[in-house]
Amino acid sequence: MRYKLQIMASAACLALAACGGSSSTPSSTASGAASASASGSTSASSSGSSLSAADAQTVVASYDDNQARIDSGALTTTSPTGQADMSGYVGVTDNAGTMAVGDLNMSVDFDGGKVTGTASNFGLYDDTDAMTKQGDASGSLGVTGTVSGSSMTAKASGTLSDGSTPADVSLGMNGKFYDDNGTLLVQGTASGTVTNSDGTSALDGGFFATKN
Repeated sequence: MRYKLQIMASAACLALAACGGSSSTPSSTASGAASASASGSTSASSSGSSLSAADAQTVVASYDDNQARIDSGALTTTSPTGQADMSGYVGVTDNAGTMAVGDLNMSVDFDGGKVTGTASNFGLYDDTDAMTKQGDASGSLGVTGTVSGSSMTAKASGTLSDGSTPADVSLGMNGKFYDDNGTLLVQGTASGTVTNSDGTSALDGGFFATKN
């Protein structure tokens, strides 16, 4: 089974002004991705720019590897206390052949049961093995939600644009916190809708972040 971030869409699409191309399901090479994620080499960008195609491939591989270890029982859930700043990525793809990957930065108050944050610096990529970069999507999504025990539930919403066509994005995020060899990890799903002048479509994807 492949754990690739996936989406089903109809009229609207992530390419915003250019909904085209054929859909394919890329394979993901997860070798070394987990250690890269834990060490911070795939931590969210602080430069204000989107990822290169190579870095986006590493992010997808990290997500896939994390999910494989979760499903095998190699990663166990944890119920943290206190507060933590966490950074990582959120990604979705559409059936027009476009993937969007953006930085995810969150402040989690485990004692207060709240999470806030931002998803930004989105890049658009072909949904192929090479993940050829199509361009950037400006704007950001605000993240607000709750945490309870080992679970997180949040909403990410806002407007993204490729420079000519804005799209309203609303995602529900549901994840679990894990102890990854001493590093706090949260990983889960992201699903919702994208709405632009072409209509509204369902989105489905995923996210992960580690403690800074």
